[in-house]
Amino acid sequence: MVFSVVFMPWYNVKTKTSFITLLEILKQKLPLIEYSQRKMLNSSEIEEDSTSSWQKYRVFLNPNYFAGMSVFACGNFINHTVLALMTEIIQKNDEKILEKGSTVSQVNTQFNISRIAFGCLLKFSFGLLVTFTQKKLSGGDKNLIPFFLHLVALTLCIVGLETAHTLEGMWTLFVAFGMLQATPYFYYYQIIMLCFPFDTHGFGITSQDLIGAFFNFLGYPIVFAYEKTANFDALKQGVWICGFIGALPLILHLPFAFEIGPKWFLKLDERRKQKMNAEASNLCHEMQESNKEIL
Repeated sequence: MVFSVVFMPWYNVKTKTSFITLLEILKQKLPLIEYSQRKMLNSSEIEEDSTSSWQKYRVFLNPNYFAGMSVFACGNFINHTVLALMTEIIQKNDEKILEKGSTVSQVNTQFNISRIAFGCLLKFSFGLLVTFTQKKLSGGDKNLIPFFLHLVALTLCIVGLETAHTLEGMWTLFVAFGMLQATPYFYYYQIIMLCFPFDTHGFGITSQDLIGAFFNFLGYPIVFAYEKTANFDALKQGVWICGFIGALPLILHLPFAFEIGPKWFLKLDERRKQKMNAEASNLCHEMQESNKEIL
């Protein structure tokens, strides 16, 4: 972490000449947050952005951003809250577990191993899946595979939690939990990285992380309710609500990805598309200039 902060590029990198580290920034007494690329690099290849920071980040007043937020915040909430009560869920099935010749401790260990292994495997698989399918699609906003996988994970989680009093339901919840360790994070990261301008990625990811962390505090009343009543009714209600909120991209992402719906609704995504088209044009221009220099 220390190495990356000191020796890796500090600013958002737009061209091959934009690599400047924190050490160089301190030596040249450049600002840490905002800077003029034209002044810093003395380059005529990059047009200085004349828009203010607020105007630049207005691009996040967009349904795609709120789609990623709904999936990440609710998925993160389910992960932390269910994990906090998973031992109690397993303990409720102690008699059935003993009948199968196992123990609660063994099942708890199996859950911890499976969730780590399953989560790592899924993250790797999702990465390959999105990479290959991205070549078939014209834009990142059209790749809804991570979202549909998230819907499957939410459905399995709700079914598993509602039937967690059985061994089959408990293991269904284990599988769903493993999937939910990958799907919400993969989806929201893809939304920010592929659907928004390059120079806004830092703000987009940080803001969603902060909102997701705030949602985790909402899990405390659920844990407290279990300690008071010894049932999972509050947990089930919370997961159901998060399931509905986590499905909001059906309204906030799908219509804009495939341009289906009334014109007034589709105009909500107009600013983002204009920014992305402008960035794509600038990138093509930079590549052409770079090829000319090589030749």
